[in-house]
Formats: sequence, structure tokens, C-alpha cells
Amino acid sequence: PADRIGRPGPLSLFDIAETLTKGPEARLPTGYGFRDPNGKMRSEVRVKWWKANAHPWRNIALSVPDIHQLPDETLPHDLRLQAYPETDPLVTYTFEAGERAATLDLGRIRCHE
Repeated sequence: PADRIGRPGPLSLFDIAETLTKGPEARLPTGYGFRDPNGKMRSEVRVKWWKANAHPWRNIALSVPDIHQLPDETLPHDLRLQAYPETDPLVTYTFEAGERAATLDLGRIRCHE
């Protein structure tokens, strides 16, 4: 699967949980990368999977300190196909921990606490 950045083998429970809680990752085109807040060089980004019309890398990447380190080019077709269609219904995720429940609100995706 593309969200595993080319790693071989079946998805593990960890892979599934990480993708559900943090979002899918995508490998940047060859030659591109960025330093995360801890100074580690990264060649993958978490993507805004709910942004079906965000075609350049700079519009779909999450948690990149300086988006100008990313290419200002169109995403690969297979990555654009993975985005959540804007015409599909709103999705709500609720995470419960004891007496608290958290809900994420990202435009059409709602989460509340």
C-alpha cells in the first residue's frame, strides 16, 4: 500500500493504528526533504487526506516547519486518488478515555471533546 511508503509485507496492527491516528504518509519526490523540529532529515510527509483538491505538495503536507522545502509540483496521480472525496459524507471520529471524549474537527471531519 502507498501509505506504507514502499515497505514490503502486509500491514501490521501498528501500521493500521498509526495511520488511523496520525494520518497516511507519502514519500517526497527524489531530491526533496525537510528537517523536522528536532533537526532530523525527513523524506516523507503526513498528508491531509481530507483535502481532495490539494494538488501541490505544499498544500497537502502536514507538520512541515517550512513548506518552501517541499516541491511546488502536482502530486502523483495515485496519491491524489487516495484523498477523501469532497462529495462523500462527513466523517466523525470520537476517541474516549475515561470520562473524556475527544473529537477532531478538520473542516468536514469533526471531532469534539
